[in-house]
Amino acid sequence: MLAYASDRGTLRPWNSPGSGRFYVYLVPIRDFEPGDTPGYIYERMADHLAERIISGELAPNKPLPAERRLAEEYGVSLGTARRATELLRERGLVVTLRSKGTFVAELGGESPFPPAQFG
Repeated sequence: MLAYASDRGTLRPWNSPGSGRFYVYLVPIRDFEPGDTPGYIYERMADHLAERIISGELAPNKPLPAERRLAEEYGVSLGTARRATELLRERGLVVTLRSKGTFVAELGGESPFPPAQFG
C-alpha cells in the first residue's frame, strides 16, 4: 500500500463503497474524551474508532471488539456503542456478517467479504 508523509500526517489511499477512491491523512490518535462538546457521543465514539482503524491499531479483516466490550471500554451505554458501530458500517470502515460478527474492512482495497454477506 502506498503512503505519503506530510505535515498533516501520513496520506494513505482509501476505497469507500459507493464513494469511490480518495485519500486520508493518518494522524496520531487522541484519547477518547466525550467532554462538554456539543453533539452525540456515538458520533465522537465512531470518529475515535475510525481513527483507530485508519491508523492500523484495529487491523483489517480482524473482528471489531463486541459492542458490549466497546461499551465498557468507552464507558457508554450498549445503545451508544451499537449506534457508533452502525455509523462505521455506513462509512464503509467495518462489515457485519450475521452470526459471525463485525470485521474491520480492508483499507485502500476491496473488502474480502462478498456483498451478499453484508448484514
